[in-house]
Amino acid sequence: MQEKHPPKPSDLPSLTPQDYQDMLMNAPVGVFSSTPEGCFLYLNVALAEIFGYASPQEMMASVKNVAKDLYADSKDRKKVLRLLEENKAVRNHECRFVRKNNTTFWASYSVRAVHNEKDGKLYYQGFLSDITERILEKEALLRTQFAMDRAPDNILWINSAGHIVYANHSSCNSLGYSRDELLSMKIFDIDPEFSPNQWEQHKEKRRRVGTMAFESRHITKDGRIFPVEIRSNHFEYNGDELSLTFDRDITERKRTEQALRESETRFRQLFKMAPTPMAHVSKDGRVLDVNDAFLDIIGYSTDDAPTLEQAWQLSFEDSDQKEIMSTKWQNELERALAENDDQIEAMECPVRCKDGNERRMIISTRVIEDRIILSFFDITAHHQAEAERKRLQEQLHQSQKLEAVGVLAGGVAHDFNNMLGTIMGYAELAINDTGPADPVRGKIEAILDAARRSASLTRQLLAFARKQTIEPVVFDLNTAVEGIMEMIRRLIGEHIELAWLPGDTPCTICMDPVQLDQILVNLCVNARDAIADIGRITIETNAVSFDADYCQTHAEFLPGDYVLLAVSDNGCGMANETLSNIFEPFFTTKGMGMGMGMGTGMGLSTVYGIVRQNQGFINVYSEPEKGTTFRIYLPRSAADSAEAKPQRTETIRKSRGETILIVEDEPMLLELGMMMLQQLGYSVIAAATPHEAIQAVRENAGEIQLFITDVVMPEMTGRDLAERLQEIRPD
Repeated sequence: MQEKHPPKPSDLPSLTPQDYQDMLMNAPVGVFSSTPEGCFLYLNVALAEIFGYASPQEMMASVKNVAKDLYADSKDRKKVLRLLEENKAVRNHECRFVRKNNTTFWASYSVRAVHNEKDGKLYYQGFLSDITERILEKEALLRTQFAMDRAPDNILWINSAGHIVYANHSSCNSLGYSRDELLSMKIFDIDPEFSPNQWEQHKEKRRRVGTMAFESRHITKDGRIFPVEIRSNHFEYNGDELSLTFDRDITERKRTEQALRESETRFRQLFKMAPTPMAHVSKDGRVLDVNDAFLDIIGYSTDDAPTLEQAWQLSFEDSDQKEIMSTKWQNELERALAENDDQIEAMECPVRCKDGNERRMIISTRVIEDRIILSFFDITAHHQAEAERKRLQEQLHQSQKLEAVGVLAGGVAHDFNNMLGTIMGYAELAINDTGPADPVRGKIEAILDAARRSASLTRQLLAFARKQTIEPVVFDLNTAVEGIMEMIRRLIGEHIELAWLPGDTPCTICMDPVQLDQILVNLCVNARDAIADIGRITIETNAVSFDADYCQTHAEFLPGDYVLLAVSDNGCGMANETLSNIFEPFFTTKGMGMGMGMGTGMGLSTVYGIVRQNQGFINVYSEPEKGTTFRIYLPRSAADSAEAKPQRTETIRKSRGETILIVEDEPMLLELGMMMLQQLGYSVIAAATPHEAIQAVRENAGEIQLFITDVVMPEMTGRDLAERLQEIRPD
């Protein structure tokens, strides 16, 4: 085989000037020549295309001055012109130029000054290439390196074999190595979680899923191990598989998480063990957890409440409760969150317990970071005490009202009784003046009967006002009730069963027996009227005692020993509105009638007056359609039981010369009394006031055999007057 030799110049084909001209015109780089004044002498197609012109001819016609029209930066233009003026060549100079459309681009060019041998003129020749893409790539790389070097995270590039091929400034600071030291190491040297085999598995997984995020550990140059969070991406560069990792030191985060877990544990322990009922709820009002105190107070446990949500709903099942704990509470919560306020206005709400009882709670809400905590303060006892205080206050007001009405009724009844006494006295005198056959006698008797009935009403008013003249005696209540039972049976009728349940212990009291009859008759008549058809009335007695604790919750009661007299019926009962008025005078639910206490509204007010006059108490319980029970408590007497003294009746006898002193502040009654006594033949000394009576006794030397006085008078009572007169005339 013959050895080949390169061709000799003489063997090459000869080229014409036109051939060289064509080669320059179609060269892949820009070729140009220009005068020192900046006018193009020649440029090829590539240069025109680089500057955005359609042809060399268009560019030559458009560009009047190469230096001024094409350079983007005047400094570059001046620098190049200075070098050329100094007859120095410019080689591979990089600067920016301006295209036809006024956009800029980067170019690398070389230019030199040339002298024409023919005419001796100076001109410039040069070559220009567009390097915009390379410059932009270089700038992007520089920006990337600049950003990565200043990134707060550790950035590493690791090749397929595990070698570290790039480490930013943060990685060097974090691990304690220089950049050169890290670039000579593998990932296994700084991450104990990786071995070569594990790195291969990691690489395969990263190739499948792309970006990966996981936690690992890194070792510093001095041996310290710290936790890191790694985000890893897979990419290829120059034919090798690289892993771009962003590693962040999470030591502080781990410490915070641990502190948070410990805080959460402490919070749960404190929350669960807190003596105050508490609940942890979400921002939309859903219960997330409740503590033991809450479960205890509502009566549910985690065993018998299928879910906390159900226990919560059962505790707030009423519509009013739901309204409080939904709309109002939710509005307050939204306001607090919007205003960054950690406190919500406390609100009172009833809570329904498992046993059905209702407890009153003050619910306080606190927003603690992402927790909303409700605290429940049980005010049931306070609420009940307040309700009891109001009830006692109402009882006191009712008692005061009855006392005031009693004073008024007593005054009216006293004056009215005086007038009735006058009417009945003159009627009796008129009857005595008429014979049995006189037609006027019947009319006078009718007037007298009406006056007596009216007097019965005034006696009830006086009993209510506790101003009736009474004759108290000691007697056994059981014996007295048995004595009136037959009359009560006739009074209530055969269609009503009357049950008598006397107590086993002696029930000795001290009062006027007539008042006891009034009490029983009024209560039994009311009970009869409350029974529409067939029914039952029960009368029972017993001995009871009240201590100070009981009396603290019952306004009118006083500690001591009492006798109970109870009258019950199974009639229509009364509503609360009626109960609050039954002891008021003239209040009635019945029609007007002529019987005792029927329709006048005085029956129960009389009972109340008699009971209070004898230092007793009365209590009423009634419900519609369930009947009524009146319980009367009268002080138990320690004296021996005694029957009421029978009233003595004698025929009115005429005077045998005796003198009677009569004292009455009502003129009509005084005149009537004098007239009646004088008709019987008595000598009468009349006095309109107690002081007149005292003066009359002092001035009268004769004997006064009888002293008659009114009980209630302006200056002093009749009893006080009697004592004064006995002091003056003991005989």
